[in-house]
Amino acid sequence: MHGHPVDGVLGYSFFENYVVEIDYEARKITLANPDTYTYVGNGRVLALDLSKQWPIVRSRIAPIGSAPTEGQFIIDTGYSGAVALNRHFVERLRPSPERMVSVPGWCGLGGELATHVGRLESFQLGEFTFRRPFALFPEAKAGALTWQGFDGVVGSEILQRFRVIFDYRRSRMILEPGPALAKPFEPDIGASLMPEGGTFKILNVIEDSPASKAGLRKGDAIITVNKRPSRDFSLEQITQIFSIPNKKYALGIRRGNETLQIKVKTKRWI
Repeated sequence: MHGHPVDGVLGYSFFENYVVEIDYEARKITLANPDTYTYVGNGRVLALDLSKQWPIVRSRIAPIGSAPTEGQFIIDTGYSGAVALNRHFVERLRPSPERMVSVPGWCGLGGELATHVGRLESFQLGEFTFRRPFALFPEAKAGALTWQGFDGVVGSEILQRFRVIFDYRRSRMILEPGPALAKPFEPDIGASLMPEGGTFKILNVIEDSPASKAGLRKGDAIITVNKRPSRDFSLEQITQIFSIPNKKYALGIRRGNETLQIKVKTKRWI
């Protein structure tokens, strides 16, 4: 539901030439020579299927209203959410989450598509089981989430709970649990944010979300949060505080030539 400006993408050709270690907590990426690399640690090893030049793992998914099943999921560090399901997988499972909301103009590298967001009962990655994670349920008939060859995508909302090591030379991924492993999945205020000139520009607002009910609109710029300038916060920090339930924030908003004060209360709305 949020994003950074992106200047480029590191793809398969890069990852196959290095062992890539991503430490989300330290915000650091380390590269190692695969010819001399030896893993030392207690992480859990997951086999990667790289035959399609996508890092695919076999995972177990339990949708609400459907029987648990297994699927082939791409590991996508560029996707900020938890799980995104492929359209054909959704059609086969026919899940029935208690609540799904429409996400306007959700964008990925495959383009903009129509989708809903809801929750799964659980999602299992290796030996790690995540309860009630969010998932995208696409409606579009074109775009990345309609391609053949995989059933869904695992994103950084799950991966950031680990130190992740990609070792393509040995067709494996290693997960070392971090302090956020058991963190519950909480929604933000329902607004897609983009850092822009010391503010957070609102790209989209989800209907019936806290942002919508507070009166925030697409195109608004958040200039202050509880009287603190927005430039004092990173995108990750602002997303984190907006994901803590039952908090109230006074937002300074620039809307065209107007400056408004809008109050928003966070809650578990999905």
